[in-house]
Amino acid sequence: MAIDTGHKIGEIRKASEIGFKGHLKHIWVACLDCGKEHWVQLRRDRPNLRCRLCYGKSRVGLNASNWKGGRVTDGTGYILIKLYPDDFFYSMRCDKAGYVL
Repeated sequence: MAIDTGHKIGEIRKASEIGFKGHLKHIWVACLDCGKEHWVQLRRDRPNLRCRLCYGKSRVGLNASNWKGGRVTDGTGYILIKLYPDDFFYSMRCDKAGYVL
């Protein structure tokens, strides 16, 4: 249930009008994942359509830009492989992060 703030999705305001510093414009958007409405700095390319919490969650694991297939090397030279709970081999000895030797 959304809280009525009086703003409409797509509404554009100057930063000083909404209590932010600077002279840039901001747009009122809803997060793609959780639906939370918030002000986002209006840029030429496109605004960030996720709230900070959801944006952080979206850049983990397979969605991360630097994802290397779940293989990492520890300090002693062993290769660790990321396993997920739905994987057949997940019952092996995984560490807290879900990696197995």
